[in-house]
Amino acid sequence: MRKKIFAALLTAVLVAGCSSENDEPEARQTPSPTPDPARHISNYTYVPSFFTDMWKSRQFVSQVKARWKEISPRIMSEFWPETKRYAICAAEAMGRNAERWPIDKDYQTEIDRMEKWLQLRTAFMDQLVANYPAGN
Repeated sequence: MRKKIFAALLTAVLVAGCSSENDEPEARQTPSPTPDPARHISNYTYVPSFFTDMWKSRQFVSQVKARWKEISPRIMSEFWPETKRYAICAAEAMGRNAERWPIDKDYQTEIDRMEKWLQLRTAFMDQLVANYPAGN
């Protein structure tokens, strides 16, 4: 189950980005008007046609849509609570790290920002996947 959730999150990260008002300017990505994996709109200059051709397949797009519909609600209900449990278990270590290597950030603030980003990203991906053309 963790592999499937990880695969969904990896897909969410790899597809065109969306930014939040609170993102730092250097961390923002400006999404294209119509993110399209088949046309591969990104900063990369080379993508093997195998990866872009998959998005032209009606069967592949249909399977991606079905899988995303199944996984999407579980990202915040299953994955995120587990991530929070890891953060709770690591709280003592994070405190020691902050003392030893002071940085200008607070772990809890960063965890809250990550949660908000994941919520926004999931909503963005829900819309992207739902509106993606069916393929050939």
